[in-house]
Amino acid sequence: MSGEQIEDQGSSLAEFGTIQDAVKVFRMMMESRLFQKHDQGFRGWDDPAFLPIYRRKLIECAARVYAGDSAQCVDLANWAMIIDYCESKKAGAAT
Repeated sequence: MSGEQIEDQGSSLAEFGTIQDAVKVFRMMMESRLFQKHDQGFRGWDDPAFLPIYRRKLIECAARVYAGDSAQCVDLANWAMIIDYCESKKAGAAT
């Protein structure tokens, strides 16, 4: 293994550690936002019947992020997670 390969491997490991840290922080922000919404009385997030509403919310939120409102990134990720969960739940019910 050349010195360059060792350096690249070390750099990749450091980068991966940074990504892991970013994911942990973002996950905590997502959970915090979900708890906040729960405390505000929002319920039914795991009901596939609401998928059309969730998809519309995702698109609206994505448009705000695209327009430069990076504060909406957590909500965007939460809508994506909710849609993924409901789709998986719906697919499991169909089998």
